[in-house]
Amino acid sequence: KATGIDSKLRFPFVCEACGEIESEWESRCSKCSQWGTYVLPGAQELKSARPLEVRAIHHGER
Repeated sequence: KATGIDSKLRFPFVCEACGEIESEWESRCSKCSQWGTYVLPGAQELKSARPLEVRAIHHGER
């Protein structure tokens, strides 16, 4: 709730071998039968994102 993201929000998984898209992670691709090839597109960009600045907020400050 704090992030304002709908709990039903889904991210597609994409097979790196053939490009097949699934709504949930699968261990084996249903199109090309490769194992362990589903990834979240853009996951590397999320890992490298800088954290937000953290600072003290004093009483009464906005």
